[in-house]
Amino acid sequence: AATLAYVSAEAGSKATAASQEKFVRAVFDCTTRGGRVHVTGIGKSGIVGRRLAASLASTGTPASFTHATEWAHGDLGVAAGATDLVIALSHSGTTAEVLAAANLLHQRGLPVYAITGAKPESEQVSPLEDLSDAALTYALPEGALEPLGGAPTCSIVAQEALVNALVRELVVRRGFTKPMFKQNHPGGALGISL
Repeated sequence: AATLAYVSAEAGSKATAASQEKFVRAVFDCTTRGGRVHVTGIGKSGIVGRRLAASLASTGTPASFTHATEWAHGDLGVAAGATDLVIALSHSGTTAEVLAAANLLHQRGLPVYAITGAKPESEQVSPLEDLSDAALTYALPEGALEPLGGAPTCSIVAQEALVNALVRELVVRRGFTKPMFKQNHPGGALGISL
């Protein structure tokens, strides 16, 4: 939890330690009960989500990525497990496709956990954060403006740091070992080194 707490603090997160623990505990418990983590997002947050799902799967947490627009086109059938959960990523927390997917999945009884940018103190929480059971948030440092009116550069780095800290926390909590990792990642230089 120390890495997640550190990264969250460095990323300007408003999430409390209790909220972070609730998020991590939910993902950990989901998979110890035979559930699956369904990661969703769109755009650059979707790319981070796809990487999160791949990292979770290779380190012992059954996970898959579904593009946010695909849920309403038949993929809701994938998320049928009573112990499954959803991690939805959106920098703004207002992305229409991600909100629609999160609502559909929530209506099916799946808990939704959000990874989203924190809003300035004067603003309310984002709709995605409001819908979620718990959220991991990050904020950009003052002066770290996205170029071209919002092209994701700084935000994507903050999002990546947060998901990497989440994966690390789950690896440690699960007691996932190098031999276990090698079973999932036998190829490449990394597989050889294990």
